[in-house]
Amino acid sequence: MVDLDEKYYPHNIAWIVLNRLKEFNDKPEFIRELNYRFNRLSTHTIYFKFAPLYEEAMKYFEKHNKFPDIKYFNERFTDGRVMLEMTNASFSIDMYDELRKQLDYELLIQDFNERIGNSDHIDIEGCKEFGKKFALFAETGKPIPIDTKEDWLNSYEHFEQRYHGISTGIPILDEQIGDLNGLVTVAAPSGNGKSTFALSLAYNIATQKDDRGRGRNVLYISYEMTKFQLQANLVSIESSLNSDISKRLKATDIKESKLNEEQRQLYKDYIESFMTKTNQSGGYIALYDNTSMSGCSTIEEFMAKIEEYSASLERRFDVIFIDNVDSLKMLEGERGQSEMDKVNTFITKLDSFSKVHINIPINSDFQW
Repeated sequence: MVDLDEKYYPHNIAWIVLNRLKEFNDKPEFIRELNYRFNRLSTHTIYFKFAPLYEEAMKYFEKHNKFPDIKYFNERFTDGRVMLEMTNASFSIDMYDELRKQLDYELLIQDFNERIGNSDHIDIEGCKEFGKKFALFAETGKPIPIDTKEDWLNSYEHFEQRYHGISTGIPILDEQIGDLNGLVTVAAPSGNGKSTFALSLAYNIATQKDDRGRGRNVLYISYEMTKFQLQANLVSIESSLNSDISKRLKATDIKESKLNEEQRQLYKDYIESFMTKTNQSGGYIALYDNTSMSGCSTIEEFMAKIEEYSASLERRFDVIFIDNVDSLKMLEGERGQSEMDKVNTFITKLDSFSKVHINIPINSDFQW
């Protein structure tokens, strides 16, 4: 058994991924990409030993439609090599990204040495080609894609697999704007119902399955309401579905402690009903107020906090609501920035963050 510190090195991450292969059962292409890279680096002083392991993982998946656990490798490879079984190692899909980037870097170095570094003559065209590759890697950490006829023919299927559009759950709104996809800003004067509207969307998204039958994970961050006030609004939304108007609960009555004994029981019943719906859908909603986000002085710390919450729940969020964006002004921005420029910078960074860190479910068997 091996316990890891907070700092993970690339070969440690390669072991962590092997220990958490079940996280990739619905995205085997991720492991296939790693397998391809490890095989190309079979002469590497460290990575060479991973090539047969990832190769075996893909063979197992093709036969069983799921990846094996680490015990399978220990039973399969009896030649004396040690299969590291991780116990306290945390896991994030970011680890996969970091490992892939490291492998791509090593492949660049390997290819460069084979064509340029070990050559007796100067390959001008080769230098130009690798100059572009290194520049692109430095900018994005991603390999240069090579378009093939198959890529073009299957472009829709590839897009469909990666598509993460989300319905609002409000038919008339869905007909007008279509699915939510990417960063969405809702603007209106104070007191016009932005928070109520956002919580209604959060409720709909968490309690309904997507087109593929999967639940949605929602994080709602409010700088204006306490966690209890957010819960009160959700209970009011749940109660509004009751055909018996006399048994509906107003959010204002809940927040002002005006519930009688019957209404107190209704409050609990609606909480149970809401939790049952999210469990049935496979969805989840996490509520965080201003106190939950304390300690964040920069946008990077703010985003790291979201990652921390995600890791603690062992699931990624499909949607993140931030109520409201003006509150981001309290975070430190670049020196000399105006308040508006600061918020715009934060929004841009959040948009980039969401493209990488959102819509990657980790555990779909979560229960309240």
